[in-house]
Amino acid sequence: MLRLARRAGLLFASYVGLILAIVIAGFLGNAVGIWASIVWGAAILAALAVYVRHRLQQRSEAPQSNPRPSA
Repeated sequence: MLRLARRAGLLFASYVGLILAIVIAGFLGNAVGIWASIVWGAAILAALAVYVRHRLQQRSEAPQSNPRPSA
């Protein structure tokens, strides 16, 4: 149950983070210009790509803790 609550919290945090990133990009676009908004979006996408790459690397390096016997 704790694992489900943790996953739900992470999913909620990712949606909130995405909404905040879009709102901040809008404010930057109005205050500074569209290029600031584009740079902000590129930074968010780069950070997301690094995060996903790191997570995929962790999964591939993790040993199998409970291998299933073959039948």
